[in-house]
Order: sequence, then C-alpha cells, then structure tokens
Amino acid sequence: MKTALGANFTFLFRLSGSIEESSEYLRNGGFEAATKRISKFKSRKFFCEDDARKAFDEMMNEYCGAYRTDVTFSEDPRLMKKDPDGPHWRGRTGTVSIVEDKIAEAAERFSIRVLVTNLPFAVEDGEDLRKGATADKVVDVYLGQYHSEKNFRIMKSGMGVNHVYLHLHRRQDAMVTVVSLATMLSNVMDSVLRKMTANKVIDELDNGIVEYDRDGDAMRFSGPPGLRENIFGILNVLGVEIRFLLGF
Repeated sequence: MKTALGANFTFLFRLSGSIEESSEYLRNGGFEAATKRISKFKSRKFFCEDDARKAFDEMMNEYCGAYRTDVTFSEDPRLMKKDPDGPHWRGRTGTVSIVEDKIAEAAERFSIRVLVTNLPFAVEDGEDLRKGATADKVVDVYLGQYHSEKNFRIMKSGMGVNHVYLHLHRRQDAMVTVVSLATMLSNVMDSVLRKMTANKVIDELDNGIVEYDRDGDAMRFSGPPGLRENIFGILNVLGVEIRFLLGF
C-alpha cells in the first residue's frame, strides 16, 4: 500500500515472516520493555486526573492492546503540600499481563513498516533512482542500508585507528580512501575466512603467539599443534605473501 505525497511518497509494507517475529517479540522482549515502561508511569506527575488518564491511555494504545494492567489515579498529598498549584496527580499501575487473544491483532499492526522517501514515485524503475523509483525498489534500497552502516561501524571502531586531526581537505580525502580500502580488504578477508569455517582456526590463533625475529629474519610460532600450518594456509588462501608480514 502506498500514498503519493507530491514529489515524495509514503507507503506501508510488511516483510515475510514479520507477523511471527512481531508475535514473538510481543510475548518476550516487548513484554519486558512494556512492563518497565508501565511501572515507571507512577513517577510521572500531572495537573489533573484527565491528563493522567489521557497519558496512560496513549501509552497503552502504543501496544495495540497486547498488554493489560490495572491503574488507579489519585492526588499525592506531599506534592499538594509542596505546591498546591503544581502537578500533583499520579497514576499507580498494577501487575502487567499479556492479553493472548489480542496478540495476533497486535502483531499484525506491529509488523507493518512505514517508509517515507523523497524519491519521486514511478511505475517503473529508471536508471537514475532520483528521477523515479517503484515502491519495491525503495524497500530494497532501504533494507540494503545495513551494509553501509556495518562498514561505517568497522571504519569507526574496527580498524583500531586512534584520534587523527587533519586540517586539509586533501588529507581528509586521503584518510577516508585508506580507511575505506582497509574496510574493503577486511570484508574480503572475513568472507574468505567464513568459507574456510574459520571460527575454529581463529580460536586456535587466539591461543597462539606469532613473533618475528628481526636479527635472525625468521618467524616463530608458539601455541597449539598445527598453528604454523593454519597461518600459512590462511595466508595462501588470501594470497598474502609472507614477506609482507611482521617486517619480513
């Protein structure tokens, strides 16, 4: 379902299996999060009972009827004494429970995603998406953003780069280029190692020590049996020459 908004458009979509995932979330993690939020409602202050009831109803409506709890509204004598004209109404909630016959309906609503894009709507995708895109294409582009986010996370923390202060634009561009290349190589190595079922290999490497003897121009290995063979096997698959490592 989509609704055109001038040059931009908004549409709703649901991923396959999302209803089951939403149902599981509402029964587990969503229930825990809702319980904590509802229990904190008692700390809020309101100027009148109507405001308190309205705020409570709005909060519960967000959960689409999946949860139930009793609530009582009353004036706090301490707040009234402190400031008679200030907010002194509170709502005290009881135990939160799951409404099983409402879970399916709530999961239907929770599984719907709303996406707003500034790309103009088109019946068919063009070569330049900025000139028009179909709803399906926009969803694909949106879901593919995690690749960029993952790479940015690697670039910002996974590369182990310390604070760097650059004042010239060309140096900033150079730095971004180098880090981008390193990220790309890291992704390639990760893909290759995964194909080698490298989890076991990496665990073994973590328990070993690789040292380079500059005077003797030799690499030493200490650790579990087969460490040397595993290292050279990985380097061979990756196409990395041993002379480029550890000062060779």
